[in-house]
Amino acid sequence: MVRILCRCPMNQIMKKFILIVDEDNLTFSLLSPLLSDARTGVLRASTGEDALKWIGALAVDLCFIDLQISDISGLDLMKAIKGKAPEAGIIMMADGSPDDEIMQTIRENALLLLTKPFDLLQVRAVVEEILGKHIDTYQDYNFLMTRICGEKRLHDRQPFTNPWNYTILSTDIEDDQQRYYADTVDICMNGLGITTNVHLEPGRIIRLKNESEHIRGIVRWVTPANANDRFRAGIQFI
Repeated sequence: MVRILCRCPMNQIMKKFILIVDEDNLTFSLLSPLLSDARTGVLRASTGEDALKWIGALAVDLCFIDLQISDISGLDLMKAIKGKAPEAGIIMMADGSPDDEIMQTIRENALLLLTKPFDLLQVRAVVEEILGKHIDTYQDYNFLMTRICGEKRLHDRQPFTNPWNYTILSTDIEDDQQRYYADTVDICMNGLGITTNVHLEPGRIIRLKNESEHIRGIVRWVTPANANDRFRAGIQFI
């Protein structure tokens, strides 16, 4: 079943529609509140069939398409959408780096490739750039972000004077007899910087808990902290 999620009354005329095609509801639940507003509606399709129904029913401005869809390949869906709605922009999503042949097809039909997990605020900035400037050719992600941001940060980080302490409740570590802890380093509107005694795998969803808070996030990056065998990690809120 397909459905619309937007933050405006249904009788108000929508100016933009963004379609997210992904079997995983997590992508939709992360992007929909970020991208939907009074002038933009965010649609979801979990199959290629549902996606094509939306394309036939509405003038969709931008499509996010996961490369792995059960009923049709993401590449075939991308081509089908371009055939039915050539004016619709397409952003492909993948869990890793596609091979050269797949990348060639993406460059010929899409505007961008996003590798999961992606930075939510960067995605919002990319969408604003693509829709605002009517970009219609493939963009290198890093080059596009440099053009958008210049020297400024999308995330203004504030260091903690008194770090908070958390217990890590889920990791890739199989030894559940060992307790793992995290200390906060800095915070921004999108996430936390922490140090911890365990190497967290980027892309892993973890939970952090203390006496007053329970935080869920995605590990974006990990580096050695060079002190007492600890690691520094960036956690993006979800």
